[in-house]
Amino acid sequence: MLAALYRNGYDVFPEHQLRREAGRMAKVPDGLARKGGEVLWLEVENARKSGPEMRKLADAVCAVAEGAVRPVMGLQPNVPMVAYYVDATDERGHQLDHRGRITRAVQTAATRPTLVMWAACVNRGAGIGKMTLEKETLTSDAALAVLRVMNAGSWRPIPDFDVESSCANYGSLRAEVWNDDGHGWSCIIIDSSTGEQISPAMQADPSQQRNSRQQLKLPQCCSKQRGDLGPPSLP
Repeated sequence: MLAALYRNGYDVFPEHQLRREAGRMAKVPDGLARKGGEVLWLEVENARKSGPEMRKLADAVCAVAEGAVRPVMGLQPNVPMVAYYVDATDERGHQLDHRGRITRAVQTAATRPTLVMWAACVNRGAGIGKMTLEKETLTSDAALAVLRVMNAGSWRPIPDFDVESSCANYGSLRAEVWNDDGHGWSCIIIDSSTGEQISPAMQADPSQQRNSRQQLKLPQCCSKQRGDLGPPSLP
């Protein structure tokens, strides 16, 4: 995995180097990779993890995404990357859904939207035949629970808005979202009982991805970023 990243322009730091030079760490990543201002914290999922080990991985992913891990060898990890084989199977030949299991674990552990970079790999002999990178923002279970309540009450157009818009209620609070003249989706929170705006206008990061529009019935605010790096040159 690190070799594939190296061939695509990243400076890489393998696990054994981190263990030797970084000092004591509560969780040691499978490697770090740096390119420009992006420092990837790499976790490689190649076997079915137990519950406690999966929670450790999810906690590490959330901590990196929140900027809560300390610098490692002078580098500040700021993007968690999870690499997995899309064609992985267990000892009985059954397909392993690494991405699905990690997604569920991160959503359980997260307290806020959590950006993850997935590295979906296709096996070729003893190495990687193809690697596709994709950034996705995972919504926490707590946020999804709120959204489901809001969905149950249905989203409706905001009166007197001349741009695409929707609003929904959660108790006495009302969320209003609108397409800000082609600059992306914006949102405010209003106390319905007083009409007071209780949050500043927030704009969605267009690089983020939330759960499907069909599931949550919300406007499509964000899109996935995909980058197919193609087959790395392997010895």
